[in-house]
Amino acid sequence: MTPPCASPAPGTAPLSRRARYAVLFAAIGGLLFDGVELGLMPLASLSVSQSLLGEAYTPTLGGDWFARFTAALMLGAAVGGIFLGSLGDRIGRTRALGISILFYSVFAGLGALVRTQEQMLVLRFMVGLGVGGVWPNAVALAAECWPDKSRPVVAGLMGAALNAGILMLSQVARAWHITPESWRWIFWLAGAPAVLGLLVLVALPESPLWLASRHKATRKESRTDGQALRLPAPAVSPVRELFRPPLLRLTLIGILLGSIPMVGAWAASKWMIPWADTVGGATEAGYKALTQGW
Repeated sequence: MTPPCASPAPGTAPLSRRARYAVLFAAIGGLLFDGVELGLMPLASLSVSQSLLGEAYTPTLGGDWFARFTAALMLGAAVGGIFLGSLGDRIGRTRALGISILFYSVFAGLGALVRTQEQMLVLRFMVGLGVGGVWPNAVALAAECWPDKSRPVVAGLMGAALNAGILMLSQVARAWHITPESWRWIFWLAGAPAVLGLLVLVALPESPLWLASRHKATRKESRTDGQALRLPAPAVSPVRELFRPPLLRLTLIGILLGSIPMVGAWAASKWMIPWADTVGGATEAGYKALTQGW
């Protein structure tokens, strides 16, 4: 029998094999649709701008708006990763994951209703909050609910899910083209994962490791001889510890290494997709989706 993911706190039970797989599939699903949201605007940006700007549209202006949409999403993802990630420490991995999925789904779906570029810009930031929040909560939830020996495989599956979402979206857009006359449907489709977010909130089990940590926290308020026992708070918060020796050097190396694929993807390769949109034009409307897929 597979060992539980953590020693359960009193009043909690270890997750069954079925529950662990439910957690894994929910985490993979959250990251799969995370990838869909990341791949959405590179495919749709120029079509959205041509539709909303009308006669005022120029190729230069279209590129400017693509940069703004990308920056808004990335800023939202950074903010969401910090705040929605820390939310998982306070209210639970499962609830924070469900909220993050609802964030990127609902606000992506609302993109089908926009009438101005500025409205879309705000929505892309809100989508980014959910995109950033899913990653830390999904990874933490799955890691805490699977044995140590399974975690490399689990981490690999979740990392692959993000790219699989981008690939899946590209194949959909190859079959049903996104054009200035027909682009709102892709935002309705991007709102569909809200169903997954609701299922996560109402049906997915919580991490026993997180429940155990909450049990320990409540014991700080337990009463001994009629008086509350209050334990002193740690002098240094976990975030501050990352930026102090001996972890400072490793933190900076990790940030630098993490920036390489981010810069390569969002400041370089993502620009190939609107370029392909320009090259393909109306006669080869699926060329941008083909480019994104490859």
